[in-house]
Amino acid sequence: MEQHFWERPFLGASITEYLVFAGTILLAWFLKHLAALIITRIIYGFLRRFADNIRYREFRDIMTRSIELFLFIFAAFFAFNRLDHPLFSLQLFRQRIGLETGTDPWSISIGQLLEKAFVIALFLQLTLILIKLLEFISLVWTHRLARNGQQVDSQLIPFLKDALRTLTIILGVFFILAVIFGFKTIAALVAGISFGTILLALSAKETVENLFGSFTIFLDKPFRTGDYVKVDTVEGTVERVGFRSTRIITPDTSLVTLPNKKMIDGITENLSYRSHVRIRFNLQIAFDTPAGVLERVSSRVNAYFSSHPDLREDSLVHFETFGENAFQLNVSYYIRVLPMKKLAAQRESVNLRIVEIVEEQGATLAGKDTPLIRAGRTGGKQDNRQ
Repeated sequence: MEQHFWERPFLGASITEYLVFAGTILLAWFLKHLAALIITRIIYGFLRRFADNIRYREFRDIMTRSIELFLFIFAAFFAFNRLDHPLFSLQLFRQRIGLETGTDPWSISIGQLLEKAFVIALFLQLTLILIKLLEFISLVWTHRLARNGQQVDSQLIPFLKDALRTLTIILGVFFILAVIFGFKTIAALVAGISFGTILLALSAKETVENLFGSFTIFLDKPFRTGDYVKVDTVEGTVERVGFRSTRIITPDTSLVTLPNKKMIDGITENLSYRSHVRIRFNLQIAFDTPAGVLERVSSRVNAYFSSHPDLREDSLVHFETFGENAFQLNVSYYIRVLPMKKLAAQRESVNLRIVEIVEEQGATLAGKDTPLIRAGRTGGKQDNRQ
């Protein structure tokens, strides 16, 4: 009697089949985390020799959730296959294709549709696991390069990661299409697509130009991740060189994204290679200043430049020309590259010392006692000299 009860049909399936289905789902739900931890531990054991600088906890945080979901979908698929329900045989729709050729009608049942849905979900999750694995591998190499002090390849790793991730997604999409339409149909479609057709499908003019632009950046190395660059009117720190574009963080912390084509076609100035910053301006000394005082101002400022530890030895002040109402002393000094606040403070200190030297020698800066007359003024020129 008990045997007959468990085998008794209920809504198209036996009670045993329902219990196996529900039990498998519940068991998979409660054990998926433990099983995922075991699998991640096994995978990490194989990768440990290459990932000696990455702890297991980081690998676990990257991979566990994706593996959990894959295992649960797989268990649900297994439970679905064990449940033999008449509803699964119900035809959703039936369509005859190619009546004039006498081909068989094409149809799909609920069971076949659910099976395809499970397989698609498994492929999607497997693709996500591969992407997560690529993320871990890129993290390993980034840490390794940082430990060895290598910066040239640090921008190549994100690029390769993006390229491999894109390739993985494309292969995943082809597998999913193969599940839906059949492997023979997709194989014939792939065989008929040439490389040029793929480029055209990508709307390819700008895409390909940016792609080749990224190759040019990696081969010529005009800048690296972390360099401070100026491209036309954009200035900032290179955060990342990607598959299509380069991201730059400006001094006001704005994120600017520039196509790689513009990075190589425009005038790109890598300011990180500078060891000194050039400061240049004209020092205007009033016309009533004696020649000896003018000479001493120039000599004392040059002596100050020579003794300053943060100024380059070719920093110079010299009497350049006669202005409209003042002697023009050309000041050109090169100050060592420092953080922005320190550089501004150092520049202010040098400029104030120049003013002090002028005052110590008894000279007068033009504009202090006499107004400046600017070139190009209309209506005639007025002589304001004292």
